[in-house]
Amino acid sequence: MRAITAGALAMGMLVAACSGGDEPEASPPPTSSPSGSAGAASPSPEVSAGTSTTPAAGVAPAPRPPRGTDDRRGREAFARYVLQAWIYALNTNDPKALLDISGKKPCGGCTRLADELERRGEEGWYVELGGVEVSGVEVTARGRAARAVMSVSIPESSTYNEDGSFRSGNPAHPRSTFEVDMLHDGEEFRLVAFSLY
Repeated sequence: MRAITAGALAMGMLVAACSGGDEPEASPPPTSSPSGSAGAASPSPEVSAGTSTTPAAGVAPAPRPPRGTDDRRGREAFARYVLQAWIYALNTNDPKALLDISGKKPCGGCTRLADELERRGEEGWYVELGGVEVSGVEVTARGRAARAVMSVSIPESSTYNEDGSFRSGNPAHPRSTFEVDMLHDGEEFRLVAFSLY
């Protein structure tokens, strides 16, 4: 239950951190361009080939969930996948990778994220976020349920209009926590909730 509550709070941070203001900055930061690198500094999950529907040119295809066993290594791999899927969702306005691993009902945090991304798509803008660093992962488990708590550093990001023009910049969040609640059903993991704070 804590993760769902934290997820609601985290979405406030996510929206504030990655929404772009109503007033665009006068000029983009010197290193900004809609290039679309979206990876963590630590090992990233495998990505599948395919066509991206992203407004950001050059964004890697959607990540593919790892085939993990219900052990520490598998849980950590799944948590890192959820982080990659979240980054992909922000860069493309497409939450499908997260929704697909949620099971029959959306995970805690998924519906709010999907609604926000739909709004952004309607307004014609997207976030470009890449280079999220993971400095540590703590995993706890009870039966088939597990929680992974990742210490992450979220760099500055930019928002762009669909035509590629700069919209605004967003500050870095160097000491953040990305939390993933998961359940192993005997064959694969299911995302129960995620949060950022």
